[in-house]
Amino acid sequence: EGLVMGIFFWGYMLTQFAGGYLSDMLGGEVMIPVTTYAWGCITAIFVLLPFASSQRDVLFHLFLLSRFLLGIFQGFFYPGMASLMAKRVQTSERQFTYAFITSGSHAGTLFCGFAGSFLTEMYSWRIPFFFIGSVSLVWATFVIQYLLFGTTFNRNPDRSIMSLLRLSSNPSPDSTSKT
Repeated sequence: EGLVMGIFFWGYMLTQFAGGYLSDMLGGEVMIPVTTYAWGCITAIFVLLPFASSQRDVLFHLFLLSRFLLGIFQGFFYPGMASLMAKRVQTSERQFTYAFITSGSHAGTLFCGFAGSFLTEMYSWRIPFFFIGSVSLVWATFVIQYLLFGTTFNRNPDRSIMSLLRLSSNPSPDSTSKT
């Protein structure tokens, strides 16, 4: 039990510095949905692990690997959020915004625990993992497709987050002067 919980946090710990560095380089608005997509895939396909092998020690090591990878990809969330907050939220609004976002994160954890218990009781242990992984994939796909790249919902590609990032990293001389 300690190894299973510990291996997640080893992966989580290893990506804190890398998560901060990559989030500052690429932007938290890029790193959060991309890594959410990765851990959503791992969570959704976790239900297939018992079919990977009939040997218990192989399954155990695959389980540990999946927990380690979950820790790695989830370790990008808070550094990505800090980078996103520093670059995109006004100083006067950061405390409330960060508190609101992190409370939403904790509320999501509570909801998944509640819904996961209910789904496990009603169906099987596989359903919560598949459900949570699928919801994460849908969210990450939506954010990547519609907010980062500005397709379909956003008819003007100059209004996507990626185009705004390009504009903010290369300000025009007129935008930096005070009038």
